[in-house]
Amino acid sequence: MSSLLIRNARIITPAETLRRGSIFVDRGKMREVIEGETRSSEKPDRTIDASGKIVVPGYVDLQVNGGKGEGFSQSPEEEYEKIVRFFAEHGTTTMLATVVTASPEEMLETIQHVAAFRRSKSECAGVVAGIHVEGPFLNPERRGAHPPSLLRKPDVKEVRRWLTAAPGEIRMMTLAPELEGAGKLISLLSNEGVVTAASHSCADYECMVESVGKGLSFVTHVGNTTDWPYRKEQEGGWLGVEPAVVGSFLCIEELSGSVIMDGFHFHPAMLMPVVRCKGVEKVALITDAVFVAGLALGTYHKGNETVTVTQAGYTAGPHKGWLAGSILTMDKAVKNAVNLAGLSLPEAVTMATLTPATLLGIQKKKGRIAEGWDADILVLDSDLNVEQTIFGGKVISQRSS
Repeated sequence: MSSLLIRNARIITPAETLRRGSIFVDRGKMREVIEGETRSSEKPDRTIDASGKIVVPGYVDLQVNGGKGEGFSQSPEEEYEKIVRFFAEHGTTTMLATVVTASPEEMLETIQHVAAFRRSKSECAGVVAGIHVEGPFLNPERRGAHPPSLLRKPDVKEVRRWLTAAPGEIRMMTLAPELEGAGKLISLLSNEGVVTAASHSCADYECMVESVGKGLSFVTHVGNTTDWPYRKEQEGGWLGVEPAVVGSFLCIEELSGSVIMDGFHFHPAMLMPVVRCKGVEKVALITDAVFVAGLALGTYHKGNETVTVTQAGYTAGPHKGWLAGSILTMDKAVKNAVNLAGLSLPEAVTMATLTPATLLGIQKKKGRIAEGWDADILVLDSDLNVEQTIFGGKVISQRSS
């Protein structure tokens, strides 16, 4: 494996900023990260002069359904590389492939296909760090784009089949914790080391507290298909303020969450107060991108999904009022967090790198620019566009000038 030197870079690690730093990469790892010139006497096989550029860790996306016309749940395994390469061009070097609501047989088959792709010889296979299962155990009242006919009650036997068919592959699961049987499922997943998240849910505060006690630790796409605080009728008939899922996320210290920062799923004005409340280490930027990401305006059909890419920039499903995922990419999410929500660049980078890496337990090798970490590195221009994506020390995407 070749060596690489990046020099003259403004490096956001993201714990600190090096104004004119160097990174020496060898055998897929960062061997030296230093302010100024490298001390290594070894001549690199390739040098990138990053003068005027910004260098950050590769982005970590916890929720990718698909892109470039293909979906993990709707497309054959041989098309997965197209999805991964598209998002790599936009800075994602680690992602969870999202498996969405379908029949038991279809979901099991998709989980096996993703696991097989991760074992394949594809240059991009390592970008997929595992699977995020979203559904089918969701509340029909908050179903979003999930087909109501395929939603079902939590089923421990079905989940055990997934875990047995693809050991260690499922890293995260989103469900509605108020559904009958959800508590047993949360305990099972927690014991298996799976991050368990609430969303598409009408859970109240009491339910959220109980679920956290059983292992719930996350809220998926905060503010979407989940309630903000609302009035709930109490015993005696009076209306009291109920924190609901989003309020519980803000109130319960153990809970982390994700935000789709596309300007539609989550109002930019809300991001800074949420971050100030929870801290950047508890809020991750995600895309929740679907198969139409990267496609032109229009209506597209894939599997049992129909999605329209609108002139305004959001994705609409066939049911009025519901967004259907997004066309967001992580580079745009970071730019929006800075330009629309007013966060600092180190804060936004942390939420796109170290925060999600820590959630997945891979923060000792991903999500930072530091000596000994995997050489997953992005070279950005001054407008935060991705010029080069480096994965495992190898340039896998380079924007043509």
